[in-house]
Amino acid sequence: MGNIRIKLSDLILSISKAMDFVDPRVANHHLRVGIIASEIAKEFSMSWKEINDIFLASLIHDIGAFSVKEKLDTLPAP
Repeated sequence: MGNIRIKLSDLILSISKAMDFVDPRVANHHLRVGIIASEIAKEFSMSWKEINDIFLASLIHDIGAFSVKEKLDTLPAP
C-alpha cells in the first residue's frame, strides 16, 4: 500500500469547510476569526510562518464545540 501525503494546511482547510456543514449558523465564523487573528499577529510583527500557524489554528479553534453540542443535543430533557 502506498503512502498518502497530505499537507497539514489542506487537511485543516478541509476540516474547517466540513464544520460549516455541521452547523450552518456559524458558517465562516472560524474564517473571520482567522483573519482577525492574523491581522493582530501582523501588528505584533510576527513572522509569516507564525501568522500562517495562527490562521490555521483559528480555523479549527471551535472543533471541540461540535462534539460537545452533539452530546448536549442527545441528553434527555429534564
